[in-house]
Amino acid sequence: VWPWGRGNHYLFDMNRDWFTMTQPESERSAWIASWLPQLLVDSHEMGANATYLFPPPRHPFNPHLPANTRKWELPFSSDQARALDGRGYPYYSGEWNEEFFPGYGSSWAAYHGAIGILYEMSRTTGTLVRKRGGTVRTFAQAVEHQTTSSVANLISLADGAAEILADHVAARAQAVENGKTGPIRAWVFPADPDNPERLEKFAALLTDQGLEVRSLGEKTVRAKGLTDARTGEKAEQELAAGSLLIRLDQPAGHLARVLLDPHIPMDVVFFRDEREYLEKGKGSRLYETTAWSLPLLRAIPAYWSGKVPGGQWEAWTPSAPPAAGPLDAPFNSVIVEGGTDQAPRLLADLLQAGVTVRVARKPFTMGGRSFPRGALVLQAEGNGDDLTEVLNNLAAKHGVTMHAVGTANAEDGPDLGGGEYPVLVAPRVGVLTGMPVSPTDYGAIWHLLDQELDLRFSSLDVGRFSGIDLSRYNVLVFPGVYGGSAMYRQVLGTGGVDKLRRWIEAGGTAIGIDGGARMLADQETGLTRTRFRSQALAEFPPPVWSIAAAEA
Repeated sequence: VWPWGRGNHYLFDMNRDWFTMTQPESERSAWIASWLPQLLVDSHEMGANATYLFPPPRHPFNPHLPANTRKWELPFSSDQARALDGRGYPYYSGEWNEEFFPGYGSSWAAYHGAIGILYEMSRTTGTLVRKRGGTVRTFAQAVEHQTTSSVANLISLADGAAEILADHVAARAQAVENGKTGPIRAWVFPADPDNPERLEKFAALLTDQGLEVRSLGEKTVRAKGLTDARTGEKAEQELAAGSLLIRLDQPAGHLARVLLDPHIPMDVVFFRDEREYLEKGKGSRLYETTAWSLPLLRAIPAYWSGKVPGGQWEAWTPSAPPAAGPLDAPFNSVIVEGGTDQAPRLLADLLQAGVTVRVARKPFTMGGRSFPRGALVLQAEGNGDDLTEVLNNLAAKHGVTMHAVGTANAEDGPDLGGGEYPVLVAPRVGVLTGMPVSPTDYGAIWHLLDQELDLRFSSLDVGRFSGIDLSRYNVLVFPGVYGGSAMYRQVLGTGGVDKLRRWIEAGGTAIGIDGGARMLADQETGLTRTRFRSQALAEFPPPVWSIAAAEA
């Protein structure tokens, strides 16, 4: 919906092809501001025994938030409060949600210079809830909270439309100015020939968020004065074609900094508050995560610079995946590099297609080419007559280069027919789900297996563990749970833990993540001698870096 009418500003999908990267920043900032949302509401629910939450949030505040974010919080929330007061509804603000992590639904718009507002309504699950205090909250009342708030916000938006739009443009112009004069003026991501798809997906993600991404042309550039995002050390880099550049003198510069920086500082006032809470045993004041740098998260070499490196940088456009050459000659074995991002996806498809796959335990050399440990070896012997067709189809699907060899005799390292190339067992995976398993932890595992690897697996209800035939699986994944490892023990029961122990002793592989790891290493379950440090303090007390604890 285009923002023609006064106050009628709605969010719609951004299309990066609607404007050119060559427009002057001033024109582009004003033009984008005309179709970016001026107001974005993140409206959802929270615990049933709460009331209703909306801005302002409390500290810590992200230092990259544009100034207009804080300026408009109070006017909007005051109008919203008056509207809710007229209906006699209780509410609160500034109590638990901070504006530090950029992953709130409302935060994304704020870093683009718009106004982001968070609503949190006490949950009614579509019916009604009797709270601990005796109040009954109905679904209709929950809807009334949200609609009353939205109408109040829209009226506030209409009343301040001219100034809000001017502040929006000013925030984006300030981002451009910061990128021109600030200590960090560009981010550089060198091309990675081993994992070109990784950088390609990264560029697509940043572009979809509204950032201008540039790619280096054919001529190589030597960039000086770079700072390694992982170590903080100064560096020089030979940037090959396909390297990426994010200039910070762009309208979305605030978002670029908050997504890419490896460290976002907090203010001293918050640290003092946080320390008081921790020392009094009241827990952390932080609600969300405090580290999220996308280059570090995606294992992408990254550098920032106080100046924009030279070279022919052009607007990034998606490139076609590399075409893999067909296997058209007879071969004894086929070797695939094991360290690329494509290798696990290829492996999943090979195993699900019934192909026998071996893995190299040691480095070796064949045909003048060195392969590290972890390389996949596919021998013609023992596989079907259609192996060539299967491999050609999968090579084309994943863009993987397959190296055909006509001998088992290695020029260096173990020969291909020896014991250093064990056969991989196809995984039959079960992932535990259902209460008390965290839905978000389960969702991350589901996304990895289903969307990234395309690997078949079964979702297993942890509450029915005693009735599951574990012989159908050779891998069980235990995600994190609400309430810690004790919740796993409670749901599994003594019989379930004994059943799991027998399955592991028979050769099953149990993988624990977060609370699942704590359950597997818990001394109460006795599944392994491994312990978390909290259960081994008698043998391994924490170090004292200063005066003794008793003296302190």
